[in-house]
Amino acid sequence: MALLLPQLPADVFNDVASSAAERLATVTAEGTPVPLVYGRQPLGASLLAYGLIDADLVLCCGWCLGEIEAIEALTINGQAPAETVTVTHYLGTPTQTVDATMAEAIAGYTDAMVALINGTLIGAAYSVLRIPQGATSGFPRVEALIRGRKLLDPRTDATTYSANPALAVMDFAKSAIYGPGLEVDSDSIEDAAEACDEVLTDGNPRRALNLVLDTPAPCAQWLEILRSYAGCFLVREGNILRLVPDRPVSTLTPVTDTEILEGSLRLSKRSMRNAPTVVRVIYTDQTGDTWRDMPAVAYTPGVKEGLIPWREEEVRLPGISQYSQAYREAVQRLNSANLTDLDAEFVMFDEALLYQVGDVLSITHRVGLSQKAMRILAISRYETGRWAISATEYTADVYSDAIITGPGADSPLPSPSSIGEVTEPGAFSGSEHLLRLADGTVMSRIYVSWESPVNLFYSHSEVRFRKGTDAYTYAPPGLSATYCAPVEDEATYEIQIRALNSFGVPSAWVTITHQVVGKTEPPPPPRQFLVSRDSDGGRRLTWLAPETVPADFKGYLIRSGAGLDLDWEAMLPVHEGVLTSSPYETNAIPSGDRTFAIVSMDTTGNISDPLYIEANLGDPRLAGALEVQESHSAGWPGTKTNCWIDPQSGWLLAVDTKDWADFNTDGDTWADWNQWARAPGTLVYTGEVVDAGLKTVFTPLLSAEGSGTVTAEVRTSDDNSTWSGWAVPSGQVNARYVQPRATVAPISSGFTALYTMTLILDANIISEDIEDLDTSTLTGDQRLGTGDIRLPITKTYGLIRKVDIALQNVGPGWSWEVIDKDTEDGPRIKIYNASNTLADATIDATVRGVA
Repeated sequence: MALLLPQLPADVFNDVASSAAERLATVTAEGTPVPLVYGRQPLGASLLAYGLIDADLVLCCGWCLGEIEAIEALTINGQAPAETVTVTHYLGTPTQTVDATMAEAIAGYTDAMVALINGTLIGAAYSVLRIPQGATSGFPRVEALIRGRKLLDPRTDATTYSANPALAVMDFAKSAIYGPGLEVDSDSIEDAAEACDEVLTDGNPRRALNLVLDTPAPCAQWLEILRSYAGCFLVREGNILRLVPDRPVSTLTPVTDTEILEGSLRLSKRSMRNAPTVVRVIYTDQTGDTWRDMPAVAYTPGVKEGLIPWREEEVRLPGISQYSQAYREAVQRLNSANLTDLDAEFVMFDEALLYQVGDVLSITHRVGLSQKAMRILAISRYETGRWAISATEYTADVYSDAIITGPGADSPLPSPSSIGEVTEPGAFSGSEHLLRLADGTVMSRIYVSWESPVNLFYSHSEVRFRKGTDAYTYAPPGLSATYCAPVEDEATYEIQIRALNSFGVPSAWVTITHQVVGKTEPPPPPRQFLVSRDSDGGRRLTWLAPETVPADFKGYLIRSGAGLDLDWEAMLPVHEGVLTSSPYETNAIPSGDRTFAIVSMDTTGNISDPLYIEANLGDPRLAGALEVQESHSAGWPGTKTNCWIDPQSGWLLAVDTKDWADFNTDGDTWADWNQWARAPGTLVYTGEVVDAGLKTVFTPLLSAEGSGTVTAEVRTSDDNSTWSGWAVPSGQVNARYVQPRATVAPISSGFTALYTMTLILDANIISEDIEDLDTSTLTGDQRLGTGDIRLPITKTYGLIRKVDIALQNVGPGWSWEVIDKDTEDGPRIKIYNASNTLADATIDATVRGVA
């Protein structure tokens, strides 16, 4: 007997049909049915297991029951895996073994993804991915295109990949694992498979199946769905299943009332009140980059014009992947509902044994039937020698061989199945397209514009872009323009644009390229620039922002140079990085006449014209000073060349080049003596070597004042043996020893002198305060005995320069001394009471040093 009617109700399909998006969802495997794939389908992975190898993420991604033909393409987050990702595929064979990568990632892992069900081994197709840290952003979304289950073809006795739905019916029906476990008549399968494989004029088979069975449902329901895709009747005789193609017949067998048991004919006519006048088949469109659900619609003539009521039936057939097949299915369902409304039941004699389900009878009967074509749906035993037959009205007009690649034009409106390409695409970048973000950063963008196609159904356009062979990034959709962001200045991008109509149908991509134009015009300069010296010696630089701050404004750069030379390129930076606001304070600029310059800077690196200012600065403040050498205060202890110390002023005066021989003429009289034109020479003073205590980073700040042209220089050494050359200080050095030198050249016939010379080693001083320390509470290496301790320092020092101790509430006569300045265990301190005996106390301590 037949299991169900030739045209299944739409709900039978819709209850188990999943959308294209649902089939691509990545899910965890627990409690999720293992899909069964016939034909080709993209799937989202089921996460079966995961683990780690070092920092690499290892995923076991399940696909479907095997054995399948292939895993054709795998993507991670929509892109092909990076070269650093390793992928191993398993096709679900019964003999597949445990994956070695999974066994390494998970201790005790032994799952080969093979199970024994009802006495039969079956494997699951899966992939193992090893993803290095940083190869993906976020948790990976894994998808793959599956070339589905291999099927036995009785026409060739070969088990190979096939999209023939009749072979899928046989596979499902025979399986005792996921199907009912029936025997199938192979001859009938051959006939049904041939009907499905019939090649139509478009070169495609009449019926093909690309379906995922991923929704739990009774086997009988899935079997009915599969036979509908195959266009067949199912006839079950005992435990044997036969397939009969539901196709037009060339021969009608005449039957008269003499062959029908008297009084057994029962006719019923179905109401056409609820018969659909529009059938919409939702199929899976595989023509684009992303497979999606699309409609194929068949209309009863007159329904669009409003001449007959609009009654729509929607049937979801995701296993169909071509519009022409979906349209034929819609036409056949529409015709069947509207052209065949008569059903019959009657009893025949043993002549009924000559017929089978699917045969068409031409019935003539005195109740009013005259050669009425009726197709047999079921034959069952009524009583001995009697057979009950169920039949329905038949007409060849139900069937469709239409080859339609898309919905036709039913009116002057454009076809919803296609849309033209965009035209006049353009790309632009530069200053006017920069965007300042909420955090103050500036982003470069490409402005993309186009002319949309003239089409009533035009919805919007998609735009995607990439640099080189990178993955595409999608820009926000737009009607005629959008921005691609972020992009890199000077880089070349490939940009693609395609139009979409309101039905989601895309045009072909239109491709252009564009090199991002970096900003070329400079930003406006600051409006005002001032340099001053604070009361403590610090240098304070202030300025006003430009009147108009551009969107890509980054900040300011300040440079300085000795003397009064207005040359930005020759000056040295005053600071590191970029300044973003006024003011800026520094202690790293020596005294004397100096020129300062400030510029504005944008994110591209363009700078404005410099704004210059000249200033004469006094000595810098001593904060952060590692060492201070004031040669003039110490009585000029260094090496003096061509000079002497004036006892009245304490200055170094240059030796005059004239001698006593000149006195005979220059000092002959008192008047000559008073007008003696002296000729002082060039004096050189070389200060003593300053030892920083260890090799460290510091800024030598050297200032010298005198009469004449003063040149102040330093040289540095790591070992007090090998020295650098003499040079004017210009920023940080990394050394242990430094030696200053001042040279004063005469500029007139007046005297040449050096008034002062000060050297400051300005370093990053590390300072640490230890408050309210009860020395009696110290233990271990920090307590050497009563009153004999090491300070518990927490910072890292390369050298400790100074230790200060304040004794709390001890009365007169107490004292302390520093024994050593150990940088590892802490400085050693001894504390003495009024009797000069070692004693504990509560102290405050300050430790200063350098890294």
